[in-house]
Amino acid sequence: FFLKVDYFCPQEEQVYKHVWICNPTYLNKKKNCIVYSSGLSRNTNQALLQALPSCDIHVFDPSTNITGTRSNWTQQVPPQFQQQQQQQQQQIQQHQFSTHQHQHHWGFAESTHATEEGRLFRSISDTMQLLGHDSIDVFVLQCGGCEWNLRYFEDDPAISQFSIQFHNLRDSTLLLERFPAHQYVLFHKDVMAAVEHKYDDSGALRDSRRIHALSYLKLHKGFFP
Repeated sequence: FFLKVDYFCPQEEQVYKHVWICNPTYLNKKKNCIVYSSGLSRNTNQALLQALPSCDIHVFDPSTNITGTRSNWTQQVPPQFQQQQQQQQQQIQQHQFSTHQHQHHWGFAESTHATEEGRLFRSISDTMQLLGHDSIDVFVLQCGGCEWNLRYFEDDPAISQFSIQFHNLRDSTLLLERFPAHQYVLFHKDVMAAVEHKYDDSGALRDSRRIHALSYLKLHKGFFP
């Protein structure tokens, strides 16, 4: 499966490793700039905040909180790891780069639900409605597989840019075909050096697939033929 970059953004900027943004200068001058970040490392989120200091960056992490009525999540953690996990949670909750960064204790999924372990997930549209956001300027997602199950275009949300890591591109092309159908162009593509390996029962290598980092920009309908 081959993806071709079909738009050149002259103001694109590499935020951190495989995260690219088109025209961050404009975003920093824009009123009420909103960025969603999920699955990123602390270093990546810090780089994102440095690149977009005027934007409100909302960081979503379902592993930082016990949610809803599922109160037994900590009890299921082996005792030898409970203290370590509590310390990590305190560090995450205390760590804040600036008043422009907001921590949310849920992740993204196709629909809103809580797992048996007590982790909360919400859909994109439910999250935007809950936070009172009519639009998102940049959505950065590195969730290790959940990217295939999200409803990116539900209710046609106003999301200007996507930066998403896709695993196993050869498994499905239907989702990627929907991006241009909703006026998105691919302005940057990285094929990551890291690969995913699959082995059979005997331990022999059965398949090896690369991870693709794709950056999309939404343009006006007049741009498309």
